[in-house]
Amino acid sequence: LYLKSGNYKGSADYFDRYIKRYPKSKYIPEARYLLAYALYRQKKYEDAVSQCLMYENSAGGSRANGESLEGSVVMLKARSLMELKRYDEALNALAPYSNTAPNDLDARFEKVKLLYFVKNYEALIEETESLFRDFPDLEQTSANYYLNAQYLRGLSFILMKKYTDAVKEGALAFFKEKYPEKVTVYSAGDFSKEICGGPHTKRTGELGRFKIVKEESSGAGVRRIRAILE
Repeated sequence: LYLKSGNYKGSADYFDRYIKRYPKSKYIPEARYLLAYALYRQKKYEDAVSQCLMYENSAGGSRANGESLEGSVVMLKARSLMELKRYDEALNALAPYSNTAPNDLDARFEKVKLLYFVKNYEALIEETESLFRDFPDLEQTSANYYLNAQYLRGLSFILMKKYTDAVKEGALAFFKEKYPEKVTVYSAGDFSKEICGGPHTKRTGELGRFKIVKEESSGAGVRRIRAILE
């Protein structure tokens, strides 16, 4: 009831008391996961990571109904570490699970994001290629995952090039007189290449995941999407 009502402090207090009072209960694994989740929602990321580690160190476990908690705990731990900007640790926590659970799309996409954060662009490109192979209908079944993966894949191909050379390669430019001699070329897969004189953030990865809210035509053969950050 605490969780359903959004009372995460009350939830954390309840599950903490439960774990201390009934240490041998069969519900302990689930209670510890829910405690970690409640701490995460309170933005107590260090404490959430600690609870996930305690879960792992106690040989894990499952829900009372037998459903595995491994994926949920790994994802929660990785996301907590990401909030702490400990990207290498988050990737180390997530990668083994995503490799053994190739059908877990959430975990696969989180791995793609982490590869970008740690600047392992070559591995990111390989991972997105594998992702698109394993989920051939991803564009239709989960457009947001598909486009975000293409977006991060494209950013991994960013190169600083001379403006004239970039245009020769087919990069799309507007208001040519505004561009400096050196520009950044942004690519998204093999279907979009665009010139930018300089983004409004230090790096586009700071924007994170986004949700498409509108798609429209902006000219012959060109589509424009409008999105909001999540």
